[in-house]
Amino acid sequence: MRTFSAEGDGGKHPGNGTYTVGGVDADTEDEWAYAGWSLIIIYTSPETAGHQLYLYDNFLYCNHDTNLDFDSDGEPGGLLSGFLVPAPIAGETNAATMTCFVTEGDDYYNGDYIALNDTKLWDGTEGESLNDVWNGQSVDMTADGVDVDTFYITWISGLLETGDTSAQIDIVTDIDIWNLVYIILSFRSEITTSDAVTYSIGYASDP
Repeated sequence: MRTFSAEGDGGKHPGNGTYTVGGVDADTEDEWAYAGWSLIIIYTSPETAGHQLYLYDNFLYCNHDTNLDFDSDGEPGGLLSGFLVPAPIAGETNAATMTCFVTEGDDYYNGDYIALNDTKLWDGTEGESLNDVWNGQSVDMTADGVDVDTFYITWISGLLETGDTSAQIDIVTDIDIWNLVYIILSFRSEITTSDAVTYSIGYASDP
């Protein structure tokens, strides 16, 4: 980060900069092909609001007609676990945000969705994406081919409650096939610690 990011106050490097990928050949003319990258930067600053971040970093392939076995227990779907939902913050509507990076999803095929505690989540790209969530489109991104989708889970929905440490997740596909690269759960928290970062990295096979 120090090599590529601009220097901030006090000689610190906040990570802001332009990052590119080079030296990779990709033929995107084939239906089975895709080319996309995602860079995760986790940082802290006295100006940022407190967050709790949980990164589930595990490359999982999903074939046709499948409810992805997220926790590798041999059963469809799985538990997203290891987090702790904090108390609500006055004036804020979202209990959490969940960002997924999925590759090789196609807009042409529908019948794929993601559900948290039996409720389908919307990626914000188009109305029918409740049943075509891995459609190769991402909010505020112009290029097709990958999904970097953020789902907003409100307090009023009741899908997550203070003190929860797990939730059922179902990632279902019909005809389309794709790869789940990672999931990030983010919770707002009243607790802030300047110049300190604490986050959790989990894997789909974690108990």
